[in-house]
Formats: sequence, C-alpha cells, structure tokens
Amino acid sequence: MVEPAPAQTQAKPAGKKVFKAWVPWIVLSLTLFLWGLPAVKKSLDGFWAPEIAVPHLDKVVVRTPPVAPPGAAPEAAVFKLNGLSATGSAALIAALIAGLWMGYSAKELAVNYAKTVWLLRFSLITIMGMLALGYLTRYSGTDATLGLALARTGTFYPFFGTLLGWLGWP
Repeated sequence: MVEPAPAQTQAKPAGKKVFKAWVPWIVLSLTLFLWGLPAVKKSLDGFWAPEIAVPHLDKVVVRTPPVAPPGAAPEAAVFKLNGLSATGSAALIAALIAGLWMGYSAKELAVNYAKTVWLLRFSLITIMGMLALGYLTRYSGTDATLGLALARTGTFYPFFGTLLGWLGWP
C-alpha cells in the first residue's frame, strides 16, 4: 500500500504583499467614490464639459399625450461632452495611479493601454452602437411607442421593461 504524500503547507503572504495586491482595487474604489460625489462632478463639468446642440434635432421633437402631458416643451437634443466627470475617466486615472504604484513606467502603461484598446476595439464599437441606438429610439419616438405597447403586457412587463431599458429608455 502506498502512503499518501504529506500535505504541503503554503506560507501566508506578508502584510505588505497583501496590501500591495489590494492597492489597485482600493485606488479604483476611492476614485470612483469621489467621481460619484455631486460636488466633484459639478466642479469637473465646470472645468470642461462643452455642450453641443444637435443641428436639425434640438428643440424639434415634441412629445404629446399619452406619452407626455399636454403642452410639453420640445425636447432638447444637446450632446454634453463630459469627459472629465465620466466614470471611465475615473477608472483611467485609478489605473494610472495603481500602475505607477506597482512600478510600471509611463511608457509601459501607455503601451499596455494601446494594446488593451486594440483588443477591445470590437467591444467598444458595439457599445457605441448601443448608445447610438438608444438616442435613435428616443428621438424617433420608438421608445414611447414601445413603452405604451408593452405597458399593456401585464405580468410580463418586468421582462419587457428591462428590454426597454436596454434599448435606451430615458
């Protein structure tokens, strides 16, 4: 009969190693928390967040009953380029801070960022397409039509309501 090999015990990592491993998550959490504060968003938007009215669409779409109350004002179609206060900017800054903390050079971070964007190019195009679809359904009235139709689905509405959110219901 063969005796089983004795179980090997692994040494627990030292406190400094554990802390260093958690630093990226801590930095990301703190950065996202700060970016979520209304005062921070307002100050970042005050610094730089241009608003661009969409020609031939701004103040042209008017929702009428039963979608909106009678006499509703035309909808503003203004693109707000809030790049600084966007959540993605917080994640990028957190990644830069954590990368520098872990000992990467600025060049290594830039190379890895470029590689990541290249790997995610199709996902990024898909996300942009979904955002564009949300705007299209909103300003074409498709969201309101679907909302009115699906509101009559009774107990199935939780399923269809989620579908409307996916399509970009405001």
